[in-house]
Amino acid sequence: MQYNTTSTTGLGNITIPKMALPSIVVGNYKDVKVKKNAVVTLTGNIFGKVEIDEGAQVTFSSPVVNLKELEMEKGKAGSPTKVLFNANCNVLVKKKVKVEENCIVNPTSKNVVFYVEEENFEVKAKNTFITASIYIPTEDLKVEGYGPCFMTGRFIAKYIDGHAGHVTWNSYDCASPPPTTPIIPTQTENITKMEVLAFPNPTNDFFNLQLKTDGSDQVSIRLLAISGKVIQKLTGTPGQIFRIGDGLLPGIYIAELSQGKEKVMVKLVKQK
Repeated sequence: MQYNTTSTTGLGNITIPKMALPSIVVGNYKDVKVKKNAVVTLTGNIFGKVEIDEGAQVTFSSPVVNLKELEMEKGKAGSPTKVLFNANCNVLVKKKVKVEENCIVNPTSKNVVFYVEEENFEVKAKNTFITASIYIPTEDLKVEGYGPCFMTGRFIAKYIDGHAGHVTWNSYDCASPPPTTPIIPTQTENITKMEVLAFPNPTNDFFNLQLKTDGSDQVSIRLLAISGKVIQKLTGTPGQIFRIGDGLLPGIYIAELSQGKEKVMVKLVKQK
């Protein structure tokens, strides 16, 4: 277990304003606040509390990052809150980590390990993607909520609460591309009264999607990369079979189907 033994005494604070264009912040800071939809790269390796607002993106460039706390605020569908790493990284957290809904941690699959010392690592499960190992032997790893959540890494904790609905746990040491998890062709990840069929899944070519619902309103489909980028959009009618994903590179994708205020998401795996 690695611990954060650094001090933030004498360090200043910094706020990255709302909607700020991509920028680089050099040096260490006590408290860092990144406002809504801002994009910033932090080159330092010592920070106190780092707060990331809705839709903002923070990239850490140091191979070792010492934090007191990390909080990622709830993002939106198509505009998630993100934490990225320019290189493999050990993140040494003195107190706690909190990741809200619609957040993505390490979408580029660097070798990232969180070491958390004093408090819990908390995750809200709804369109949440964490690709990192988490070591927290004296406290708890908690995943709560009822939306789709993908936890990909190796996990050691005093207690792991994974009772949230629709959580996918993948073992992964972050040293190579994430493994694909075979999915039964008719499996759905259902968070509303709607049901979606995805077949074939995994596939080498394309996916067929069919939405089963009692509603008669138009159906909208968005195909998303694991980073949250929208790749393809379609509209149609309930019961219609949609063909998507031709020409995609191998990897994991998310199909988001919505009708009115209801929404359902399913993980898609493209092989070769």
